[in-house]
Parts: sequence; C-alpha cells; structure tokens
Amino acid sequence: MNMKNIVQDKIQEIVNKLCKEVENKGRARLETCDHPNWDRDVWDYHQDIYRNLLTKGYNVSLSVEHKVTDIVVLPKITLRYG
Repeated sequence: MNMKNIVQDKIQEIVNKLCKEVENKGRARLETCDHPNWDRDVWDYHQDIYRNLLTKGYNVSLSVEHKVTDIVVLPKITLRYG
C-alpha cells in the first residue's frame, strides 16, 4: 500500500468517525490540535474533510485560527418557507 492510499484511508476513517458521532450525539467536532504530536495529515487535508462532509449532506462550519482547524458538523435540517 502506498503512502497516498494510507493517508486517504486515514482521512476517510476520520470522516466516518465524525459522521457516526453526528448520528449518535447530534454534532461532532474536530480540531487538529487534539491529535497527538500534531497530526499533519489532518491539517493538510482539512479542506477535503470539510468538502466530503458537505457532500454527505451535513451542515459543516470550518474555522482556522492560529493554524488550528476547527470543524463543527451538524445534521442537515430542512426548513419550510412561509
């Protein structure tokens, strides 16, 4: 297995974990600083994590402050107009 596949599998596992947490708890949060020894892969691919969660239909907010990524994931809701 090459390095690209290893990183891709790792990022997909993080996305799956966030999805499961949203389904179980109603929200999920990921901060890069929560990872031991500063997980560089999460930082490098935080935009991909964000986009993947959006395409799955979740409401996702992303903020970056002082090189720390904070991603908050909520289930999508449908509001009626009128």
